[in-house]
Amino acid sequence: MFIFAIGFAETVEVYYTTDTPIAGFQFNVLDIDVTDAGGGVAETSGFTVSTGNNIVLGFSLTGCTIPPGNYTIMYLDFFGDISIICLSHIIVSDP
Repeated sequence: MFIFAIGFAETVEVYYTTDTPIAGFQFNVLDIDVTDAGGGVAETSGFTVSTGNNIVLGFSLTGCTIPPGNYTIMYLDFFGDISIICLSHIIVSDP
């Protein structure tokens, strides 16, 4: 799995590339303040996405998975300087 961010104004798109389904994920966002997360294939796959203390957590309460491929997994809304954003401590689970 490879996650990276590309930014536009106060929203960041988080992309992923994988060849296996994703059953859940968690990562920290450094150097900005995340105010919300959602949308993308996480939403269309029925995932619940939550944020707190700049940690983003996503999973499905019904056992749905995010399909393999290259997609925007979600969008992050934030305050801060996008030029220094960093994702860390990335944890991904498979079914």
